[in-house]
Amino acid sequence: MRTWRPTAAQAWIFVACIVLGGVLAVRIVFGPAWLAGPQSGLTAAQLSAENAVRATLLQGLGGLLVLGGATVGAVVTFNQVKASREARSIDLFNKAIDLLASDRVSVRQGGVYALEQLSDLDARYRGHAHALLTAFVRQHAPWPPPGYPTSPSG
Repeated sequence: MRTWRPTAAQAWIFVACIVLGGVLAVRIVFGPAWLAGPQSGLTAAQLSAENAVRATLLQGLGGLLVLGGATVGAVVTFNQVKASREARSIDLFNKAIDLLASDRVSVRQGGVYALEQLSDLDARYRGHAHALLTAFVRQHAPWPPPGYPTSPSG
């Protein structure tokens, strides 16, 4: 099983999220006092202004968390789709090999068509399909065929 290792872009995104979260936390704690004015003798209006700024900053933070969660969900879904597609390709390749091993010609033709379909679906399997078909033809149709005269008769 493959272990997950973050790419450089993912590491930078993580660091940016941590820095942004720290900046937002500082702004939520200290920002309203800086924006609302001096601290000596808080009036009801100043207190209300601080709370309004805090509420706005918290709403922004909540929006960023939702956006981050949606991004993580999209990445996880993409990885699951990729893994499912890879499993399907592997299953099709194995089935094609089983079909090529049959004694019946029509079943072997199905194996060739399955390899063709796999090559169209996933470019990474084109070389494998080519090598498999080449080995199959080499084994089932040797040249020169048995009984074929190897020297010209004259």
